Amino acid sequence: MLSIVAVIAGLAVPRFAAAGDRYRADAAARRIAADIVLLRVRAKAMCASQTMTFTAGTGAGAYTIAGMTDPDRPAAAYRVDLTADPYRARITSAQFGGGGGTLTFGGYGMPAAGGSIQLTTGTTTRTVTVDASGEVSVQ
Repeated sequence: MLSIVAVIAGLAVPRFAAAGDRYRADAAARRIAADIVLLRVRAKAMCASQTMTFTAGTGAGAYTIAGMTDPDRPAAAYRVDLTADPYRARITSAQFGGGGGTLTFGGYGMPAAGGSIQLTTGTTTRTVTVDASGEVSVQ
């Protein structure tokens, strides 16, 4: 009986861990996509350029929105650290045109350049893409 439980546990644990990785990667990608939409809406509403900067690489996984304060801490800048709970993700790459990890929307809500952000949680990878018209998708 004990050996049957051990075999079942041995099969279930890796699948459970992979499901957690997928959940965290999906949540982090949706968070990035929602903040990109927020950035675009702010650019249109303010009729002014708005910028989001991503930090990518080993152990990196954060982004900031320039000129926006954190809604929970009004004295702090808007910064999201994806390496912390609940996401525990890292941004492996962020590329927008020739500008590296900086995404800028002009006053009409159009991006200066399309591009993508790739993030990883465990063994799961998601890509958030911004096309030339400013539409956001998650793969």
